Amino acid sequence: MTLLRTYGFAALLGLAGLLSGCGGGKRAHREEPDAAGETVPRQAVDLTALVGQLSSPESRANAIYKIVTRGERLSSFPSLTRAEIELLHQARIYFTEQKRFVQAAELAEREGAIDEAIALHLRDRNAYRAASVAERAENHERAIELFVQAGEFGDAAGIAQRTGQMDRAVTLLERGGQFLEAAMLAEAQHLPDKAIALYERLPNHDKAAQVAESAGRWEQAIAIYRRGDNLGAAGRIAEAHGRPEQALDLYEGGNLFAKAYVIATRLGNRSRAETIYRKAKALGERMQRDSYLWGMGSSCQPTIDGSGIFNDISHVMELHGDKEGAKRFSVWAQLWGDAARLAREGGNDEEALSYLERGACFNEAAALADQLGRRDRVDFYRQLEKQAPISPPPRGVLHIQ
Repeated sequence: MTLLRTYGFAALLGLAGLLSGCGGGKRAHREEPDAAGETVPRQAVDLTALVGQLSSPESRANAIYKIVTRGERLSSFPSLTRAEIELLHQARIYFTEQKRFVQAAELAEREGAIDEAIALHLRDRNAYRAASVAERAENHERAIELFVQAGEFGDAAGIAQRTGQMDRAVTLLERGGQFLEAAMLAEAQHLPDKAIALYERLPNHDKAAQVAESAGRWEQAIAIYRRGDNLGAAGRIAEAHGRPEQALDLYEGGNLFAKAYVIATRLGNRSRAETIYRKAKALGERMQRDSYLWGMGSSCQPTIDGSGIFNDISHVMELHGDKEGAKRFSVWAQLWGDAARLAREGGNDEEALSYLERGACFNEAAALADQLGRRDRVDFYRQLEKQAPISPPPRGVLHIQ
């Protein structure tokens, strides 16, 4: 006893082998790996013999807790006697009385008293540990409730998802503020109403509209795209479903002048086409007047959507027959391919070559020079192309014919 009191648990473990054959009857052997990885028999711990050497309730409870929680459950201790079971209960009662609820709960769980273990963790105000106990015991409903109580909606949703409760998993993720995860799960589970609402809440109107469109709800998709100010996508759907007038309004409202102009022309609405042309031209002139606002400095890279609005304006002017205006705008916007094409259509091949040179479009320049029989320029452009640094293809479209 003096040794145990002096050296504590180390002495207690040292006595395990000596006391394993004392009292308590025969004990079954357990096999565990030795240093070489081979399984060798080892005497199981005799709780009664060990704890019987300790006098105070605290030392007994601590000893039992340390032995039982060495990574083994009680089922690994074969043939427990009633006396040993009673010792475990006494240890649990002691820890509970001392408000050491974590230790008491661990012993209760290892005994299989799951409800008691959960209750003890809750007395310790730790709903997360209580939920974990319920989850390990595969009490899924109780685990979900406790994870929610702990504010861990993601863990609760995970259990709901694993048990096939997809609607509930989505709701739990939403309650936890995990809107993107909830939306993605709802979309994957073909719950369009929920997915659309969640994507809009993010907000991600484009994704919400895509879900609606995939579900065949094209009118809803148009409405969502409009809320997200993506009038081009809204117009595309309207046009695809036989609503050209609506598509025309949407395209024009989104400054997609070329698409709007084409529809207006197709509908025979010349006045509307003229209006669209004038709007596009006015915007182009404003861009040229306030070029510093559009990033048209020496970088040659507009700060707005690359070939979108610039090509759109040039295209409308071309469609309306104002090819000279379209060419001038393309040169200003550094759409060298378009500028060269328009110059060629106007019969000015040399001007086209000059635009391609300015835009470092040496491959296109060589092809055009070859067609024009300018062999002296072909090799020159080919050499320049080899020496030119790798760069994105020039903006604008050029078709060598």
